[in-house]
Amino acid sequence: MKLPKINLPSLSKEQKTELLKTSLILAAVCVSAALVLSGLFALLSAKIDRNATADMLAVMPRIFPADKYEPVEFEFEEASGVTSIYGAVTDGELLGYCVSAVSKDYDGEIELAVAVDKENKVMAVEILSISGAAGIGVKVDDEKFLGQFAGKGGKITAVKGAVRNDSDITVISGATASSNAACDAVNHAVAAVSQLEAEKAKEGAAS
Repeated sequence: MKLPKINLPSLSKEQKTELLKTSLILAAVCVSAALVLSGLFALLSAKIDRNATADMLAVMPRIFPADKYEPVEFEFEEASGVTSIYGAVTDGELLGYCVSAVSKDYDGEIELAVAVDKENKVMAVEILSISGAAGIGVKVDDEKFLGQFAGKGGKITAVKGAVRNDSDITVISGATASSNAACDAVNHAVAAVSQLEAEKAKEGAAS
């Protein structure tokens, strides 16, 4: 099928100049808008990071009392889901770690602060933030549920009903997805601490 020929009106030199000026102005406006949005995003991200750090610093003395908390640099596969790690130090001795870790449920995500000792046992867990459907994720912010993690290490499993072994915790009825997400976040934290201690032992053996 042959398309009909369309004759576009010819533009005068003045019209071409005016069209070029308009195009340049529009391009400049787009670039300026992009830069403004980029700056706003950077400021918002920095604010979110500061708030998350402030929340973690406020929680750490409750879940792992210590003289001071030193940020730990980390970069390994086992740290998937981990957003920050702090060493809990008293009298110059590293006692364990405070780890913030995130996991997603079906409708949002849960960020936890997890205290883990050097034997990779969970000491305490506290909710940092929950996003998602109201009343679902909020159910896991319960002392009885979170208290189940204390003393556990290795791979922790969330189960329905009675626990089968020492590595199990019981999910909250009506909040299975959020319970599983909380359990995943704790597992992220424990795995990261396990890897940190393994690397320290390897460095000690080599020196």
